Amino acid sequence: IQDVDDLFRVRTLGFRGEAMASIASVSQVTLKTKRPDAEIGYKYEIWGGEEKSFEPAAVEDGTSVAVRNLFFNLRARRQFLKTDATEFRHILKTVQQAALTNPELGFTLIADTDTIYDLPKEQSLKDRITDMFGKSYKASLIRFREETSYLTVHGVLADPKLTKRSRGEQFLFVNGRPIQHRWLTHVILSIYDTWTGEKDYPFYAIFLDVDT
Repeated sequence: IQDVDDLFRVRTLGFRGEAMASIASVSQVTLKTKRPDAEIGYKYEIWGGEEKSFEPAAVEDGTSVAVRNLFFNLRARRQFLKTDATEFRHILKTVQQAALTNPELGFTLIADTDTIYDLPKEQSLKDRITDMFGKSYKASLIRFREETSYLTVHGVLADPKLTKRSRGEQFLFVNGRPIQHRWLTHVILSIYDTWTGEKDYPFYAIFLDVDT
C-alpha cells in the first residue's frame, strides 16, 4: 500500500494480517512456513498474543497454521461458542469456499483424526467439486461463462435432478471473495423453479469478476 488509490486495487483476501493477529491473541497458534526455493523453513508459535518461539525448522514447502484452544485466555467468550457440530460446519464451509475459488491450490482438512478433504493442487473446477461433494456430481455439472465489457460471470450449475433439502451447497463469489446476496440467490433459484420443488436446493458455484 503506497498511496490511497492502492486501497481500491486490493484483490487479495487481506493485506495487513489483522485476522491472524486477532486469532493469535485468543488462541494458541503454531505457524510453519517455507518457500519452495528456500533450504529451510520456520516455525512460529504465539499463545494469547505472546510470542513463544520463532525458530528455523525442517518443514515442507508452503504454509500451515494450527489454531488450538480458542479463547483459552478469555473464558467468558468460550460460552458463546456453539456446539462442536455447529462450529465444525462453519469451518467446513470456510474451507469449501477457499477450495472452490482456488482449485490450483491443494487443501487438506483434518478433524480430530479423520481426514475430511485431501484435495490435490492443479485441479479443474469440476474435479475439485467431485472430490469435495461426491462422484454423483461429475456428470451433473453444467459449465457456463458470459463476458461483457464490465463483468464476467462463470462457474458451474448442477442438473436440477441433483438437489438437496438444505442450502449448504450454494456458493457465490465476487473477485474470489465469498459473498451472500439475497436477490442474486433468489434469481438463481427461480431459474430452477420449473424443475424443482419449493424446498429443493441445487448445487451451484458462481463467480463474478468485476473491476474493483
